[in-house]
Amino acid sequence: MEAWFDQYLGRFRSGEPRVRANVDLKDRHSRRVARDAARIAASLDLPEDEAALARIAALLHDVGRFEQAWEQGSFDDRVAGDHGERGAVILAQENVLGALDAGDREAVLAAVRHHNDARLPAGLGGKAGRIARIVRDADKLDVLGVLADFYAHPGRHAGEHLEYVAEEGEDVSPAVLEAVRGGRCVDIRDVRNRIDHKVMRLSWVFDLNHPRTFLLLGERGHLEAIASTLPDAPRATEAKRLTLAQAKTPPAS
Repeated sequence: MEAWFDQYLGRFRSGEPRVRANVDLKDRHSRRVARDAARIAASLDLPEDEAALARIAALLHDVGRFEQAWEQGSFDDRVAGDHGERGAVILAQENVLGALDAGDREAVLAAVRHHNDARLPAGLGGKAGRIARIVRDADKLDVLGVLADFYAHPGRHAGEHLEYVAEEGEDVSPAVLEAVRGGRCVDIRDVRNRIDHKVMRLSWVFDLNHPRTFLLLGERGHLEAIASTLPDAPRATEAKRLTLAQAKTPPAS
């Protein structure tokens, strides 16, 4: 799988600096997500083959991003199309998972297809559901780390597409705060400014699934780092308080 991944990325490393920067961004991201998926899977005492499938799905979860970088120059799915669905189609077309049996293949494809959904389909259970939840947790962990570093050191991320809005804003939009008050992930359609964008990322804490994920999040301090960049405004302060409080209440199992 890693050999195919390396070969596939080579198709998109053009001489255009912005494309190359974003391909490299998602290359590094995918490998870190695979490592975190392995850590989360180990904490769940899964069978060895299922833990391996989680690593495979994590490595491949963003394959749809590379076509986006090449064709649209954007990682905004509202502009460039659903990258989870695109990734699943690419993996099926290229028969990347052909060595797996049908059930394992469908579990990996489901994790890739749904890793970026607002919520998992209600009927996605069993092995496919377990793998998808591991990948979703590992993905969120790493994106939070990338964004925390971006907000602290923007110069390190020249050419990388990490924000989807340009408006600065003065406070969190009311619809964004209502989602946080309800313990829900913020819908990107409600994002109006850069403060909303940050709170949307913080709200991911409401959709983390495993105690090990919360442990890693706390050790790395990414949530606190992003929250520290919010303005001292009433709605932003409340959103910060609610999301950081949620980070201290991991699920029991």
